[in-house]
Amino acid sequence: MAYATKVYEEHAEGEPYNNAISQNVCFTEQLGLNVVVFPFSRLGVQLGGCLSHFSNGDMSQPNDGLNVATAELGLVYQLSAAPKIIAQPKPIVDKKMRFNAFIGSGIKQLDRERVYHYGLLTSSVYADKRLSSIYAINMGLDVNCNFAEKREADRQGLDFKRMGISVGNELLIGRLGVMVQGGYHVYSPLPAIADFYQKLGFKYYLNEQWILATSLKAFRFAISDELTFGVGVRL
Repeated sequence: MAYATKVYEEHAEGEPYNNAISQNVCFTEQLGLNVVVFPFSRLGVQLGGCLSHFSNGDMSQPNDGLNVATAELGLVYQLSAAPKIIAQPKPIVDKKMRFNAFIGSGIKQLDRERVYHYGLLTSSVYADKRLSSIYAINMGLDVNCNFAEKREADRQGLDFKRMGISVGNELLIGRLGVMVQGGYHVYSPLPAIADFYQKLGFKYYLNEQWILATSLKAFRFAISDELTFGVGVRL
């Protein structure tokens, strides 16, 4: 989460509009890499970099977003000698195919002129198969109901719902799952920005069956379409 002190103002005088951030509370996705080298027994050097993206997932308009690249250089000092690494037995992995069902919701502003926020409802069903203790692949079906577009769809006599097939993978880190998927709309009477879409999701496994999840759907790897929060079950 991030807090912006300066946001978009439609009637700002003497200052350019801030099209990047349009609400105070926004979200941050970060991708970073750090390497620590110990030239001495307890003193090390840390080198790294990070790419951060700030946006609101299209909850408010405008939502151009902000990208910030940073480099890191630091020193690391260990208070005690490094512990010996003891090899642990490999965990037993259940590699059976499992079925998942998710339902989530969110809000969306259609454009900057119409400030009213509309609801979102999205559901996904897919099968996953774990290949190791930290990696899994999946394939399934997404159904999206964007009520921000319902009035336009009704005016044209079209269905506002969309359905897509998606494939992806998941990185498992303890109870946390990081899922990246690519999808294609097989049913979209009201045309979307693009037929191909991308989804980035974070899941927290409460137990072997119940999951809390959030996901961001985007087009062309840059245009946010919806941000949803929900719950899922893995059978």
